[in-house]
Amino acid sequence: MCGLVVVRSPHPVAPERVPAALARLGHRGPDGRGIWSSPDGTTVLGHVRLAIVDLAHGAQPIENEDGTVVGVVHGELYDAERLRESLRTRGHTFRTGSDSEVAIHLYEELGEEAVHLFRGEFALVLWDERRRRLFAARDRFGIKPLFYTFRNGELLLASEVKALFAAGHPAAWDEEGMFQSLHLCLAADHTLYRDVRQVPPGNTLVFDAGRLRVAPYWAPDYPSRYPPRRAPSEAEAEHEVSRLLEDAVRQRLRADVPLACYLSGGVDSSAVLGLASRFAPRPLAAFTVSFDHAAYDESAVAARMAARAGAELCVVRVTAKDYADVFVEGVALAETAPYNGHAPARYLLSRAVQRAGYKVALGGEGADEVFLGYEFIESALRGGGAPWSMARLGAALRPRSAPLLALGAISPLLARLVGLVGFPPHLLAYLGAQATRLRGLLAPDFVARHRGRDPFREALSRLPWGRLALAAPVHGLLHAWLSTHFTTYILAAERLDMAHAVELRLPFLDHRLFDYVKGLPVSLHHAGGENKHLLRRVAAPFVTDEVRLGAKKPFFAPPTSFVKGSPLHTLANDLLRSAAFQRIPFFDARAVLRQLADLEAAPEGARGGLDALYFFLSGLAVLSDRYALD
Repeated sequence: MCGLVVVRSPHPVAPERVPAALARLGHRGPDGRGIWSSPDGTTVLGHVRLAIVDLAHGAQPIENEDGTVVGVVHGELYDAERLRESLRTRGHTFRTGSDSEVAIHLYEELGEEAVHLFRGEFALVLWDERRRRLFAARDRFGIKPLFYTFRNGELLLASEVKALFAAGHPAAWDEEGMFQSLHLCLAADHTLYRDVRQVPPGNTLVFDAGRLRVAPYWAPDYPSRYPPRRAPSEAEAEHEVSRLLEDAVRQRLRADVPLACYLSGGVDSSAVLGLASRFAPRPLAAFTVSFDHAAYDESAVAARMAARAGAELCVVRVTAKDYADVFVEGVALAETAPYNGHAPARYLLSRAVQRAGYKVALGGEGADEVFLGYEFIESALRGGGAPWSMARLGAALRPRSAPLLALGAISPLLARLVGLVGFPPHLLAYLGAQATRLRGLLAPDFVARHRGRDPFREALSRLPWGRLALAAPVHGLLHAWLSTHFTTYILAAERLDMAHAVELRLPFLDHRLFDYVKGLPVSLHHAGGENKHLLRRVAAPFVTDEVRLGAKKPFFAPPTSFVKGSPLHTLANDLLRSAAFQRIPFFDARAVLRQLADLEAAPEGARGGLDALYFFLSGLAVLSDRYALD
């Protein structure tokens, strides 16, 4: 895991800048700290280490044999031993057993093409002294973060935005990032912070002779819905998925420290625990969150699954007071405003894992993306990937329902698309209500500057429609999801894990598994009307029947938050009345407080959308205060 900071400047770098930035990343790497500077002082690489593999060695920054290539890596590269042996036969010498050192020598051997052999969850930056070139890469799905800013000929890169601020980058809001984020379609290369960008998932960054180039080396290219080859049978697909998932789990068990698993009551995390327990050299520990709200508490289901896997279960009990106690620190460390109580719960979960003495955990994120498990794509799945009918197209072009009309006021294109796909009525109602609420809270001058813009049309225009034109409708939806909210919000929980120096490994986001599954007939994923049918078949031998047959239940925290007098209600009142929130230039502060009063009076069943709104607004207040954003 770890954290990194890199400065490449036209002038010698002031000696205090990188140590100051590393100090802001100390939570990511409590086991060591290192800095390397080029002979002329214009390139500095810094690293904080979380020791997981080759504990006695593996300190970073790390160099090749003659010091001409030096690098910093955070995350894990799998298949490292096989690659190491291949490189040794070609004359490379290794000083450590670290997988990070393998990346250095692969680059030495293959240059930028080496990235195609990297497998895992990683972000890395390499300095090529001979070519005076800086090379960076981020894993295919964006599991590990890599932020950068390029100003006045100087390039800064870091694992977290706060380190860029500490290295001297001015802290300010980015209006374009805010506009996109308000509509849940923040682009994969954007952030909430001015002039701060992310290296997008599956991309490399090269800085050479003063020129910056960011380019993809991998994308989730989906096949044509009319494949020329014979599709595998369900039995063949089940066999190959089992093999690939087993390999993905085995690879992620490599560590010189004990491992744990995150566990809910769903098939995703249960499948990972069940497989990992089969191959791990010692019994695993499983950690599950227990909410003080019966409808959201899956701890009993998780307990039976842990017993089935022979794992020791630790139940992390989370109350509404717990949310309030950690909300400010969790938001500040995540650098992202949350939409529900999942973020505080994740912060508390990783804290419990750390306190129990674990540095590595396996999780089930990514299964819905691989096996098409989300509710919002089930309509397209039920269509089996067939083209939409003309009657359905005509109805979508003439939306009549109130939710669609409300949504159409923000984005006519999105209203037509969700009508075409056939979103479930309750999701339509939620989207429409949120669009209406949002319009009433924005500052008039912010609205005026963006009048006429359709944020969803712009987001969709960034997709590679030339490649998606022949894909099944469900694959187009997933590509859009992977390119926006999944990367910029769902996977941003990585910072909540690393707040307590816990490395989360995600077997479902192994690109070899993904590349195989995306080519399967979409009908396999919803056979017999069963959500994630193929995954449930594969998981059957090592999960409980209760889990295998259970309905899909996303990991959501309960909507308990903002009832009048609750801990979070008190905190939200303080945050939204604070000077820090008043400084945010995008909202009408008086309208926000009026809406808060409506939230106080709303019955619990009607508060879901308002809760999400006030989690988000309260989070923005925290970020404004903590980072003194202009």
